[in-house]
Amino acid sequence: MLLLGGVPLAGLTAFFATRRLTPVLSARIWLAVSYALLPVATGAVAAGRIGTMVAVVLLPLIASMVGQVVAGQRAAGMARAARRAAWGAGLLTAIVAAFVPLAWAVAVIGAVAAAAAWAWLAPRTVVNAAIVAVVPGVLLIPWTFHLLTSPSAFFGEAGLVQPGLAAASLRPASLLLLSPGGPGLPPAWVTAGLVLPAFGALLARRRTALVWAGWTVALVGLVLGLVVSRARITPPQGGTAVPAWPGLAIAIAAAGLLLAATPLLELVASALTGRARAGARADDRGHRLGRGRV
Repeated sequence: MLLLGGVPLAGLTAFFATRRLTPVLSARIWLAVSYALLPVATGAVAAGRIGTMVAVVLLPLIASMVGQVVAGQRAAGMARAARRAAWGAGLLTAIVAAFVPLAWAVAVIGAVAAAAAWAWLAPRTVVNAAIVAVVPGVLLIPWTFHLLTSPSAFFGEAGLVQPGLAAASLRPASLLLLSPGGPGLPPAWVTAGLVLPAFGALLARRRTALVWAGWTVALVGLVLGLVVSRARITPPQGGTAVPAWPGLAIAIAAAGLLLAATPLLELVASALTGRARAGARADDRGHRLGRGRV
């Protein structure tokens, strides 16, 4: 059921999460549909990767809560809401990590980065980042100890793990086009429509902090995807080791690109809306002139 309903669920959670990102309805719809139809989502359904599907569905909600944590740094009155968001993000990350252990590693990397940026971040933001990283490790005990003693387990996930479901030595160009490799994927060039708006947003110079934040997340996801695609894991049933699938990493990279593309989408939507309103006013003026002549 999760695999069958995962794509529409991912679209719904993405649409819900974008309410804090942009007030432009058409931009929110485009972001949600693009996210739901990512190759990583369709590939997860085709390959029976339940773990990646859970991650794709919950990732927008986690991102929204992390955004609240970051926003809480700027306004003292939002400190309590930011702390609640941190606990919520930690809980959702624990759920994802139960299916895709790499999610916990990503949360820990984020917390370490926040600690390294202590001089630029408010102390409460660093504490909130630590909460997001620690909660999954605590909730997943005793499995946490297995992950720490067998690091290769971080590259596995719930679902089918067998030869032929992941591409060995995935090319960087495929990763850049958000193609995780494996069956059930569209041609890599299909996602050019997602990557190009993110590049275009760099030239639009609108909400630059959001654009650079999105690109930072995307680049981290792409580097992580490159690392994961080079790893090999042994299936739970035993047998020959198979390449790990960078589904979670590609989903993170795609979320970052969508985040970066948001200001450009707002600009395009505003331009189209303004043109439509101008056309409507011209039509209305024409109707009035016609009635006057009659």
